[in-house]
Amino acid sequence: MTDACGGTPRPRGWIWPVVVIGLLGLNVLVVTVTVIVAGSDPSVAVEPDYYRKALAWDAGRAERRDPGEDGIDVSIQLLPDPDRLNAGQVVVSLSREGTPIEHARIEAEVFHYARSGERQAVRLVEQGAGVYTGRASLRREGNWEVRLRLLTEERVYRFTRQAELSGVAP
Repeated sequence: MTDACGGTPRPRGWIWPVVVIGLLGLNVLVVTVTVIVAGSDPSVAVEPDYYRKALAWDAGRAERRDPGEDGIDVSIQLLPDPDRLNAGQVVVSLSREGTPIEHARIEAEVFHYARSGERQAVRLVEQGAGVYTGRASLRREGNWEVRLRLLTEERVYRFTRQAELSGVAP
């Protein structure tokens, strides 16, 4: 094929490698942007330390028991800070047949469902008469997951409860 001006022929084979390389580069750009956006979203979370937890599943099975099966009543409340400084309290009440359970040890992990990547470890301190409290940063109204590890004189329990929080500072 000759040039429109009647000159020497020009090969057009160079255009297809450029198109293929351009499409591959576009693909790399789209994947990179997708990974950055997905990794920076605070509402997405992976269970922390999931591999170790999976390996220890059988060993911890005896602990994963609801205390209600042994007659222990557990009540959980999330209370906003009265000073409205976006802090709050986790309050757990324990009783068996109406009698408060004292001298237990309670550890909690709390997180809001919309921000499950922002987990807080809370150590609850006995206040007396089967009531245990701990401070947590409760910044959002709505549904929270509370994972508890309860150590009584008889046994160890691991269980999960949902609690709702309302009345936090805007």
